[in-house]
Amino acid sequence: MSIKTNNFIISSLFLAFALPSFAQTADMSEHIETIVDAKPLNRVEPKYPVSAARSGQEGWVKVSFVIDEEGNVVDPLIQDSSGITSFEKETLKAMKKWKYSPAMQDGKPIEQCQMEVQMDYKMSGQSGVTRKFNNAYVKIVEAIKSKAFELAEKN
Repeated sequence: MSIKTNNFIISSLFLAFALPSFAQTADMSEHIETIVDAKPLNRVEPKYPVSAARSGQEGWVKVSFVIDEEGNVVDPLIQDSSGITSFEKETLKAMKKWKYSPAMQDGKPIEQCQMEVQMDYKMSGQSGVTRKFNNAYVKIVEAIKSKAFELAEKN
């Protein structure tokens, strides 16, 4: 009989301590359900840095940021990257132009933290040509079309 009494006491103690946390969980779930996450409206793509493109560099940048009550990106911070500074600069520059619909709580806009994105910088499958080569090529083609073969040979 003492065993049943002890189990009853233990169960009662468990419920006494567990009920407040169940109530808190219920309050939290109601609270969480009223929050709507921010949604992207306009994301400006970063420019591929000319110096990186000329040297065939590829890389990536991971950034954390906050979306304010107006849907603007604020406090973007480089969390990690492949180490190419020009990619980091272009990423931050582009992200400051991004626009979101703000996160909402009970119908009111709120700040949304702990956002993270990774920008990948990859060259297309084609290698491309330098501006100098392209300019020389255009001059040669024009010279050949106008039958100025001597001019074409010089270029």
